Amino acid sequence: MKKFDTPLEHATTPSLEALQAYSLGWAMKGAYDDAAAVPLFQRAIGLDPKFAMSYAALGQCYLNLGQDRLATENTRKAYELREQVSEREQYYIEAHYYDIVTGDLERARQVYEPWQRTYPRDFIPPRSMGFDDAQLGQFDKALVEELNSLRLKPDGDHMPWWQAFISTWVARGKRGQLLTRPSNKARPFRAACLSL
Repeated sequence: MKKFDTPLEHATTPSLEALQAYSLGWAMKGAYDDAAAVPLFQRAIGLDPKFAMSYAALGQCYLNLGQDRLATENTRKAYELREQVSEREQYYIEAHYYDIVTGDLERARQVYEPWQRTYPRDFIPPRSMGFDDAQLGQFDKALVEELNSLRLKPDGDHMPWWQAFISTWVARGKRGQLLTRPSNKARPFRAACLSL
């Protein structure tokens, strides 16, 4: 079980094979290879057609790959199956449903906030709220959320999160501060910042 590193409470399926494919899909997503994750999530769904979280993850992959119709379809299917999932999975599915399917970012926040209170060590709610806040033009809030996400998951590959953070920082007119006071974590991204 440790090999696939997905706690059972984080992936509701009765199929061990589906869980294995799902876990491998998340490993690919974690490596920012959504194209490689797609067939793994599809396999998980083929093994368990009621595997809501696999539909949700597949929807995220398609969104990242620019395939909006498939992202919407899979996220909607996850939402339809959400009654069969754990509390954390339900938060994940509902928040992404409002982000992806309806585009109601305020309603998504109404799901992310209790998710964050219930699971304070989960980096997904602040990361997602940071992205949503930036889209709504609430850059100060976005910075706080993005930094909180980085605090909660400091050991991962944060290039997409740093890109969002840097974009938000620049949008707030703080470009000079970013370039003159980089933290240790920002140093690898200094060259990217200089091109802004």
